[in-house]
Amino acid sequence: MARWHNRTASAVIRASRSHRPRRLCGAAPALLMLAAAPAAAQGGASDPTDNLPTVDVAEMLGAANTCLAATGSAAVDVGVFTQAGWNAAPLTDEDGEAIEVPVTFLTRAAGDPLVVIPVVEGAPPVCVLMGVVTAGQAAVPAVQAAFAEAFGAGQTDGDEAVYTQGAHMIALDFEEDDEQGFIAQAAVIQPGD
Repeated sequence: MARWHNRTASAVIRASRSHRPRRLCGAAPALLMLAAAPAAAQGGASDPTDNLPTVDVAEMLGAANTCLAATGSAAVDVGVFTQAGWNAAPLTDEDGEAIEVPVTFLTRAAGDPLVVIPVVEGAPPVCVLMGVVTAGQAAVPAVQAAFAEAFGAGQTDGDEAVYTQGAHMIALDFEEDDEQGFIAQAAVIQPGD
């Protein structure tokens, strides 16, 4: 439960190592602090990251472009997603009641990634996409090539890659999850000046 905080923080940490480290390093501890709130509050509750959707490159790229459009220098505009058909996916307790946390989870149709938008005061805006890739490790080169075609060559190091698009960074990463399989995640970050 509540694995979203670790994945979000790790995406920001990885991006901070590759580009503008002083600006982003402050975001990672703040994102890690978000872990305690939902984990403590939910017990056996429903967490949208417990059942990630299966995605392919086209859906990841489409959602990354929506993240780019929504992520400004001060915040991520959730309205850009809702206008594109995305809906909130609440974090709930064991009674089905929504748990108030400073994170927005968004879902759309089957095949679209889960979108996670944490709100951390003083941290740069970040929009995270997560989904299961059925092709596993073999999908990494194809996903990286598609992101490079869309966002430029970027910097790659194994399964990790960082691309820039204007003032934005897109950190792409993959991880093996014992319960869900091979997960692709992309974090769109607007670190500011």
